Amino acid sequence: PAPALSTAARQAGLSDRLTYARVLALHQLWQGYMAELLGLQAPSAAARHRVTAVTTQRLLRADFHGAHMTVTRSRCPNYVGVAGVMVMESHATFQIVGTDDRVRRVPKAGAVFSVQVAPGAFYELYGDGFIARTVERSVKKFRSGTID
Repeated sequence: PAPALSTAARQAGLSDRLTYARVLALHQLWQGYMAELLGLQAPSAAARHRVTAVTTQRLLRADFHGAHMTVTRSRCPNYVGVAGVMVMESHATFQIVGTDDRVRRVPKAGAVFSVQVAPGAFYELYGDGFIARTVERSVKKFRSGTID
């Protein structure tokens, strides 16, 4: 269970519930993190950005908390089209807050996620290559075919 909010937080009008509006601030921070990580200085640079071996390795080791993800393929057709901001990652799942304020747990195995890292720059993440926590992924060696 989630930790209870303090009395001061409740009096300020905050609730325990994650909402899409609240996680958008996390998404904006994540966009700045990605721009810095990939060396995108201006929005026009994102449109010209090319996938390189260095970019791929940086993305594979990146933290995706705050990324806006869309499930483009999945073994279970019910997950296709699920979109929102990723707020939690476990070994085998991403938890995504959708625009309807619902938190959905999407299995990584057999799924492909589309992630917009900057305006005009989208990447597809193959969930099978991400079956590990962020900490484990940061030191793991990857084969090609995990990111397009």
